[in-house]
Amino acid sequence: SPDQPDADDAVYLLEQWQTETDLFVFALMDGPFSAAAKAWSWEGALRRLTAPGRAELEMMAEATVELAEQARSLAARGADGILIGDDIAYRRSAYINPANLRKSYFPFLTLLVESIHAVGLPAVFHSDGNLWGVLDDLLAAGINGLQGMEPGAGMSLAGVREKAG
Repeated sequence: SPDQPDADDAVYLLEQWQTETDLFVFALMDGPFSAAAKAWSWEGALRRLTAPGRAELEMMAEATVELAEQARSLAARGADGILIGDDIAYRRSAYINPANLRKSYFPFLTLLVESIHAVGLPAVFHSDGNLWGVLDDLLAAGINGLQGMEPGAGMSLAGVREKAG
């Protein structure tokens, strides 16, 4: 995969795209799952979010506050929308049982999406993998779109449209 720009370069590129084109510009940012993986390692996030205790939920809340501030900053810098990159699934299903995600993940995703909407931007969610077991939860979180649907994991635009309306 190509090298990702550091934060300063990313903001510069966002502002450049915004001022030099008439395109709708999405800013890509981490979501709560990615924040957990950065804090605890990917395997650690899977373990901790499967059976979260108070410490895990507090960290997720703190991370979500920081992510919401990042979204506000991206909006102020000219983003037209936010793409939340949070790979929560693989080819067969979500990495974590959906019932556990409803306790440890979706409340925080919902807060992040609400904070994005509060600054007037759409929130589009990205994850590869089979999201059928959590699609209702993603929709309930208030996302405006889903990006990265993986046909090899059984996802289809037609199927998602039928379910989402």
